[in-house]
Amino acid sequence: MFNVLNDPAIYEFENEPPPSAEWLTQRFAKLESRASADGTQEWLNWVIRLRSGELAGYVQATVFQSGAALVAYELASRHWRKGIGRSALSAVLDELSSNHGAVLFAAALKSANFRSGGLLVSLGFEPASDEQAAQFEAEADEKVMVKGAGTLAVEPLARHRRLLPLIEGWFVGEWPAWYGPTGPGNAAQDLAAFAASEAVLPVGFVAFSHGIPVGVGALKAESIPTHTHLEPWAAAGFVLPAYRGQDMGAAILAALVTHAQRLGFIQVYCGTSTAGSLLQRCGWSSLEVIQHAGKPLTIFRSAA
Repeated sequence: MFNVLNDPAIYEFENEPPPSAEWLTQRFAKLESRASADGTQEWLNWVIRLRSGELAGYVQATVFQSGAALVAYELASRHWRKGIGRSALSAVLDELSSNHGAVLFAAALKSANFRSGGLLVSLGFEPASDEQAAQFEAEADEKVMVKGAGTLAVEPLARHRRLLPLIEGWFVGEWPAWYGPTGPGNAAQDLAAFAASEAVLPVGFVAFSHGIPVGVGALKAESIPTHTHLEPWAAAGFVLPAYRGQDMGAAILAALVTHAQRLGFIQVYCGTSTAGSLLQRCGWSSLEVIQHAGKPLTIFRSAA
């Protein structure tokens, strides 16, 4: 790899060749720890090897707890314009999505680097929003390009376990009386259960907007002690305040109902004192109003 990376053409826009093979060996050894010192980032690295056995470059990725993956790549100039870099990066994106929970891909590059920009565009990357670019601390002469799973995606929490500490903070902040220091609930325990399986209740879901986690919900076997004869239940619904009013809640509900039907259930139930209007807009019907924990609670049922 030292010979590959000693190609001066690679550094037309930034960086410089490794000073020695020994330095590069130490650099690779550090990267092969596969995690940052604080454990919040996953470091992944691949070499690009041709069918002939020749090394041609590398692709690397840093996967954050948010589900964002920052990718970078280098390819020896004699292999440019042959589709090798595109194929290698495409394979890595598939790997990150399938096995590392990535929902947003990003690349930071010098604005003048037209070759790298063209490669990213060919793979469906687009210029990042200001909010997205801020996540990756781009320098003044750099731009960030991103590719996400779509404008809105709702996926099982079991595929995104690295988000559990983030969502735990949401739960504690939204329901301090239950999940706070003096409350009876245990957010970490509940979320671990929500992320344990996609096939057995409870099953949690997380919502993403342009690859950013913004909401959560869960499908549970039981929710209200007086109504254990009904199953399953939509529960633990939360959307970040900045993303409310954008149909995130409706998308989470739709994902819960769809998943319930895949598991063999015909309808889903929900008890709420605050989300009645959302449920009605989504076609749910009111069954009854009960007293629960000293306040009225309406039981809703999804459409068949």
